[in-house]
Amino acid sequence: MCYYTSSTRRLAGVAAVALAGCRTTSTALPTPGAGLMRITHVSVVDATSDQPRQDMTVIVDHGFIRDVSPSDRVVVPRGATVVDGRGKFLIPGLWDMHVHLSMEGAWALGEYAAHGVTSVRDMGSAVEMIDSLRRDTAHGARIGPRIFDVGPMLESPDAMRGILADRTAADSTLARRIYLPLATPAAATRAVDSIAHLGANLIKGRDFADVATYWAIANAARRHGLPFVGHAPFGLAVDPVAMADSGQRGIEHWYYPVDLMGLPQADYDRILAAYVRNGTTLDPTLTAWRQHRFIVDSLEHLLASAERDPRARHLPTALWNLWRKELNSRRTEQNGRPATQGELGGWNRVLDKYAHETATLANAGMRVVTGSDIPFARFPGDALHDELIALVTEAGLTPRQALESATLSPARFFQMQDSLGTVAVGKRADLVLLDANPFEDIGNIRRVRAVMRDGAWIWHQ
Repeated sequence: MCYYTSSTRRLAGVAAVALAGCRTTSTALPTPGAGLMRITHVSVVDATSDQPRQDMTVIVDHGFIRDVSPSDRVVVPRGATVVDGRGKFLIPGLWDMHVHLSMEGAWALGEYAAHGVTSVRDMGSAVEMIDSLRRDTAHGARIGPRIFDVGPMLESPDAMRGILADRTAADSTLARRIYLPLATPAAATRAVDSIAHLGANLIKGRDFADVATYWAIANAARRHGLPFVGHAPFGLAVDPVAMADSGQRGIEHWYYPVDLMGLPQADYDRILAAYVRNGTTLDPTLTAWRQHRFIVDSLEHLLASAERDPRARHLPTALWNLWRKELNSRRTEQNGRPATQGELGGWNRVLDKYAHETATLANAGMRVVTGSDIPFARFPGDALHDELIALVTEAGLTPRQALESATLSPARFFQMQDSLGTVAVGKRADLVLLDANPFEDIGNIRRVRAVMRDGAWIWHQ
C-alpha cells in the first residue's frame, strides 16, 4: 500500500499508473482539481441502482465528473490521461461519520485515504488540531479526507468526572480539550456561541445536565444554523418528535427512545414519521459495540495482535491507554472477575436485536449513516470497512443500502448531494476504484485499488 504525507512529499503521475503499483518520481503532492482524466471500461457502482453500470467511461475534468457514459458512446477529450478500468469497480468516495482525530492522530488521515474514505465527520477533537489538519488537507500539504467537525463535545459535569477518573495527567489534559462540561442553560448557550465562532460545522452533545440545558444547546445550534448531533437525551423527558422537529439532526450509537421498537404502533409511527420528515440520521456504530461480545481472553488477543501490527507505532498513547482501560474494566465486570461466554449471552442478544432493528428503521425510511468511532483494537479505515460489512452481515441491510449509508446518506445530511455521494455528471470527483464488486460481496469494499479526492489520485497500490 502506498499513500503520501507531508513528511515524505512523494508522488508520481499517479493518474497514469493508478493500476500499476507505486512510483515516486515527483517531489510534489497532487494538486486537488488538476488535470483531465478518463477511466475507461469500468463498472460504476453507487446507491442509485442495485446493479453495476458495466463498461462505462468516466471523464474527470479539473476536479469534477464531466461525463459518465457507456464506453462505446463517450466522446473522448484530447489530452486526457487514461486509466484502464477493465475488471474494476468505481464507487463514490466513502464517508466515516464518527471519527476522533485527536485520539487517532494526524497519521490516521493517510489511513482513511488508503481505505477509500474521502470525507470524515470528526465527533470531538481539539479545535486547533482540526483547524491545522483541515488546512493541510485542503491545500495539499497532507493527504487525507475533507474534515467536518463539532469542536469539543458538550458534557454534563457528572459525566466529565467519570471521563477524568483514573486517567494519566497527559490524558486528562487532552480530555479537557475535547470535552466541555456544561452545568446550566446559560453556560450551554455561551459554549455553543463560542464553538460556532471558532468555525465548527456542527454541535455535538454527549451527555446533558438537564432538559433545560439540552434545549439551550439545541436552540443555540439552530440560531447559528449548525446541525445538532450526538447522543440522544437518554434519561431526560425530551419528546422524540420535538427533538426531531426542532432540535437534533443526528443520533449516535442507539435509537431514541430506548423502547422505540416496543411502543404502541401509533406512537412508533408518529416518532418514525418525525425522523423521516426531518432526515434525522441514526449512526449505529455497530462495531464500536462489538467488544462486549468477546470474553477478556479474546480481547487480550485482539489487543496483542494490534500491538504487533506495524501501524501500531503511529497511534497516540492516549488511544492505547483508552483501550487498556477498557480491557481492565472488563477484567472486573462481574463482581471483580471477567464475564464468561455464557454471561455475555445477554449482550449478544441485545446487540443482535439492535442490529436487526437498525435495518428495520432503515427499511422504514430512517436515514442510516456509517461511523466507526474508535472500536477496540481496530485501526482507522479498517473500522469503517468493518461497519459496512456489519450492516449487511449483522443488521441485514443490502449491500446497496450499506454503500448508501457511507456515500449518499452522509452527503444528504450535509446537504451536499448535488456535489458528492454518487458517480454522476457535475459531482466532485471523489472516487474509489475497487478490484471486485461490493454488491456481490460487501467484503469487497476492502479491495481498494486507488482513491481520488477532488479529481486527484491520493492513494493507489
